[in-house]
Amino acid sequence: MVNNLRRTVSRVRTRRFHSAFTLIFTIFGYYPFIFLGDLLRPFKLSKFVPLWEFYHHKGFERVRQDVYDRFFTPIEQRVSREQIMSLTDSFSRVSVSDQIPLWHFLCER
Repeated sequence: MVNNLRRTVSRVRTRRFHSAFTLIFTIFGYYPFIFLGDLLRPFKLSKFVPLWEFYHHKGFERVRQDVYDRFFTPIEQRVSREQIMSLTDSFSRVSVSDQIPLWHFLCER
């Protein structure tokens, strides 16, 4: 669902739309999860709330920039950890971060 929304809104080239969309989606799309995670933190349940673990200590503008990057990038390619690790046929060493964000990886020759 999010990917379909990204494909649709990434075609819009109006700067005003980008600004309004990122503001609205930051407030109503990301922050409810962050606040829910904060509420559940005393019960040690916040780690089960999407977005909380990475964003709970980030500022508003950082979250908003990530919303912009997520929805206004016309090309997105997702790969699994297994797909990254299979790069060992081309690199002598491949390592993937165990911490959030998990998409950081390093390939060495």
